[in-house]
Amino acid sequence: MRKVVRATILEPDNNEIYAAYTLIQENLHINDPGGQEMTRSIAWEKVTQADVLRAIQEYDRLGPDRFFSAHGFAPTTTYDLVRDKRRYPPKAILGTAYEFATGRRLASGDFEGGKTGAVKVLGKLGFTVQPRRPAT
Repeated sequence: MRKVVRATILEPDNNEIYAAYTLIQENLHINDPGGQEMTRSIAWEKVTQADVLRAIQEYDRLGPDRFFSAHGFAPTTTYDLVRDKRRYPPKAILGTAYEFATGRRLASGDFEGGKTGAVKVLGKLGFTVQPRRPAT
């Protein structure tokens, strides 16, 4: 999987710098204007069960709309994280848990939510993630 996103960065003097961001699975590759590539891995090993539980509590406290607005994610489309018979958006929960663990916010496009991404990471932490049930 490869996504390329163009971003405009404004320097303090308002000169524009264009950077190309390429996401390849769990690594974010950043090409600076000079063509040099830098890599920032997402440190999933820093996320603990406690961070995920804190993100779930935040979701319950804020409700879906305020949670998504506060943390920059959207509702799930494919999988649900299941905890105490409640269903949660796994990508949004994991992204928020990562922010709690590291202090660094991830955008939704920074990582995968499917079985090679958030589903896999949450499974390794002992959480149950299931395919989303069709609406009834």
